[in-house]
Parts: sequence; C-alpha cells; structure tokens
Amino acid sequence: MYLGAAAGMQFAFLPYDHQLKFTRFAAQHSAGAASAGSLNSILFVYMPMLGLCGLAMLLTAQETRRHKVGLLDKPRALVLVAQLNWLFAFAAALTMTVLFCRLIGGAIVVSL
Repeated sequence: MYLGAAAGMQFAFLPYDHQLKFTRFAAQHSAGAASAGSLNSILFVYMPMLGLCGLAMLLTAQETRRHKVGLLDKPRALVLVAQLNWLFAFAAALTMTVLFCRLIGGAIVVSL
C-alpha cells in the first residue's frame, strides 16, 4: 500500500506539467483567486480523505458488524481496533502528504 501511494504521488505531482495543469484547472474552475484555494482544499484534502476513509470502512465493515453484535472475542476485537487505527492514520498521513506536494508544487509554478 505504501509503494502504491508513493508511486501515485510521484506520478501525479512530480512532473512540472502536471503542476501547471492543476494550477490552470483551479484558475479556470474557481470563481476567483479567493475560491481557488477552496477548490484546491476540496480536491486535494477533503476528497482524498473522504475516499480513503470510505475505503477503510468498506475493508473493515464485516468485522465491525460482527464486533457490534458481540461475535468477536477480545483479541480479535483488539486487532480490529488496531486495523482501523492504522487505516485511518494512513489516510490522514497520505492526505497531508498530498496537500504538502500540491502546496510545494504550486509554489514552484509561481516562482518559475
């Protein structure tokens, strides 16, 4: 999962042309300069976080249902809590890394 995330971020944010496209998209589809930042936060923070948290919930949905009914023993319940903690922490870390890459990329586009 780490390798896929790292490769995806390098593909999306490393080329200068991609950063130009992100900047142009935000400029074209926002109402003005003030809302361009909001569009960036929606696209690069809220949407990835929503998608990754939804994926984490889907991956653990069956175990969570079993836990709510009381069918999981204590060790298995602790494993479920650890899995949920790890998945949500991964989602938060990946989202913040994506935001950081976008901010640094935007600064590079502006300065060049």
